[in-house]
Amino acid sequence: MVQDFFLRMARGDAGPAYAVVRGALIPVAGLFGWAVSFRNSLYDRNILTRQSAAVPVVSVGNLTVGGTGKTPTVAYVTRALAGLGRRPGILSRGYGGRAGDEGLSDENLQLCESLPGVPLLEDRDRVRGAIRLVAEESVDCIVLDDGFQHRRLSRDLDICLVDATTPVGSGWLLPAGLLREHLEGLSRATVVLLTRCDLVSREALDALRERIASWGFGGEVLTSVMRPVTILGPGGRDLSWLRDKSVYLFSGVGNPASFQRVVEDLGATVCGYEVFPDHYPYDGEDMTRVSRLAGEAGAACLLTTVKDWVKVRDLLPDAPPPCNALDVELSVTGGEEVLLDFLAGLFPKTGGPA
Repeated sequence: MVQDFFLRMARGDAGPAYAVVRGALIPVAGLFGWAVSFRNSLYDRNILTRQSAAVPVVSVGNLTVGGTGKTPTVAYVTRALAGLGRRPGILSRGYGGRAGDEGLSDENLQLCESLPGVPLLEDRDRVRGAIRLVAEESVDCIVLDDGFQHRRLSRDLDICLVDATTPVGSGWLLPAGLLREHLEGLSRATVVLLTRCDLVSREALDALRERIASWGFGGEVLTSVMRPVTILGPGGRDLSWLRDKSVYLFSGVGNPASFQRVVEDLGATVCGYEVFPDHYPYDGEDMTRVSRLAGEAGAACLLTTVKDWVKVRDLLPDAPPPCNALDVELSVTGGEEVLLDFLAGLFPKTGGPA
């Protein structure tokens, strides 16, 4: 696929074809970088003004395009705020493939199902969306999904994710690489959260910490993993069910390789993998074809991500093999108390001696 080629090129894959295309796009990346830097300078000098919400705002974002684990992190932060006795709401721009009758993006439908009762609003104008969340849902804090580059809405805590397996791709800005802005932009973050840390060595993590410091970030660097929790689908399954099973994977996510590694770490044998573009709008023909390929490969089941599952579960053919989804949650493995202290510090302390 063309999109798969460009994703590999942007990630820095070696090969003459990738190098030629990357070289041709570098001048465009330079213009993009200049435009982003100019816009950021206008905010830094208060020429462009930021607008505050009536409640604390926690932004979850990143420096790159592609899957860094934003959706599980948004869910983690939302649950943590609820655990502090707060009423959080989630605010998203809402791009990506549509899923279900609700008309939500795939990732937001996933959030709605994993966080029942939590208000979630999609609005391209996120200042307007913040006002609506407070007025219509009576939230007392907002989790801003994918908000690192959205500077018009002020935030009280900026969490920037860096995927330990693919920190910056080729190192170039879009469209020659994965970066949305120059690495120095990381200095705006309150904390940096490294994701998928279990998929790299300790030496690689130490080297990444040094690189992050060289980009101008002097704050807390936390670590995390994406921990499988259960298998959704026909009957529901315990994770041990995957051990020694032959599975056929399909997904439309930003980092498909990490999904395969997690599945293999659970003891499954991957007999095939159909990789679709991120936010891919599946149809019935896609699922019929993938099901046929899985059957031909002798798979015990089709396996996908929850992000994809919410879009395909009503499109699956009746023929075997069955289709299941691997559900994962973010687990902060290093510095969780730091993050929780930051969240608790967003709110005034009450009570105590008179």
